[in-house]
Amino acid sequence: MKEYLSDAERDTISKAASWLSQALQDAGHTRSNTTRLERMYQGGELQLGAFMEQVKRAHSSTIHRMPALHKPMAWMLVTLESYLAEPVK
Repeated sequence: MKEYLSDAERDTISKAASWLSQALQDAGHTRSNTTRLERMYQGGELQLGAFMEQVKRAHSSTIHRMPALHKPMAWMLVTLESYLAEPVK
């Protein structure tokens, strides 16, 4: 678990959350989506690059299911949590 986020980590996660919120039609919750991503990152053991790869993986999975999803951003965050819970290979 990381004690704090560097400015660069916070900036990267904030930009990703902002883009994802727009792309997944959840712009009204950008700040809470940012906070949730920051907490997931802080609570894990992955470095930022590996974490962002998991974010991309969850986003890709969401896009493939998007027409059927009522709340795609929420689904993406839950999917990301499940990916982050997988053992690191």
